[in-house]
Amino acid sequence: MLGVGAATRTLASLTVRRPVDAALDLGTGSGAQALLASRHAQRVVATDINPRALRYARTNVTLNGTRNVDLREGSLFAAVEGDSFDLIVSNPPFVVSPDTSFVYRDAGSRGDTISETVVQGAAAHLRAGGFATVVASWVHTTDEDWSARPRAWVEGRGCDAWLLRHGTDDPGTYAARWNLGLRRDVDEFAGTIERWRSYYVREGIAAITTGAIVLRRSAGATWVRADEMPLPPGPRAGDQIARVFEAQDALASGLDVAAIPLELVDGHRLDQRLEYVGGEYRVGGASIVLDGGIGVAATVAPHAVHVLFRLDGTAPLSTLVGDVAEATGLDPAAVEADGAATLRRLFELGLAVAAGH
Repeated sequence: MLGVGAATRTLASLTVRRPVDAALDLGTGSGAQALLASRHAQRVVATDINPRALRYARTNVTLNGTRNVDLREGSLFAAVEGDSFDLIVSNPPFVVSPDTSFVYRDAGSRGDTISETVVQGAAAHLRAGGFATVVASWVHTTDEDWSARPRAWVEGRGCDAWLLRHGTDDPGTYAARWNLGLRRDVDEFAGTIERWRSYYVREGIAAITTGAIVLRRSAGATWVRADEMPLPPGPRAGDQIARVFEAQDALASGLDVAAIPLELVDGHRLDQRLEYVGGEYRVGGASIVLDGGIGVAATVAPHAVHVLFRLDGTAPLSTLVGDVAEATGLDPAAVEADGAATLRRLFELGLAVAAGH
């Protein structure tokens, strides 16, 4: 019996939780995502190509007394043709694999085709302002920007997109990670790894990135950003995602972050490194991450740390610069430059918000 896997937890965390009319769980499996969505959606459609999975999902829906989940059998978006949704979540069989052994893992399609198909299909089935989150893997060369391929997937699809990378593996490491269950049989494990590696060589695959793609249907000009997500997302990630998309809207409308009072989001952690050089400690780099958030860390420029200590929503950067310079003796121009860059970065990543927001 499979437990709750890492991809299931990641998708649940990276879902924007807000009241909506209609939600879609594509590739529902046990029905976990559908049950979560049923708490804040009027109706949920949950689809899967595997009849056995749908039986499990139906059992879980019944055991939870949930009455707003509509279970449908079908491949990809075939079961919802002509329908649209305010929320779409999908944990498809995204593993880049030559096998078809496990329906939940292996799509039986070439390379990362399944991830591309689901991302583009989700974009096509979103209502205005609706969000979609897809857990995915995609391939690239070792010297290629990891975000290039998913950028091409979302181009011209009418959606804003946030691309999140959890990690990138070489083919051998990727193959081993997805076949750890075979380790008790050394020969079978080694043979499977070699067969997968041969497949990657034939397909010209040099690196495989695993992460998530968050979309929002937009009526106007769209944007795409890419960030590292080295830490697993937590229960506060959905709210942070919503703030990131709101921040992009505000910046696109011409908001000058340095001109308004900001405050840091509760629950963040400021990590500062001390480096021992020449017999003494010197302040090194610093970063901020939200505990239980997306797992994206924002770097803090050296002089901006003093600004953050005073960032309580009562004054804009222009006022804080003078206070910091007077208290520390630092160059006001350097404080302003570091502060402006850092505050914009924190605002973009949902770690700082306008006062009273």
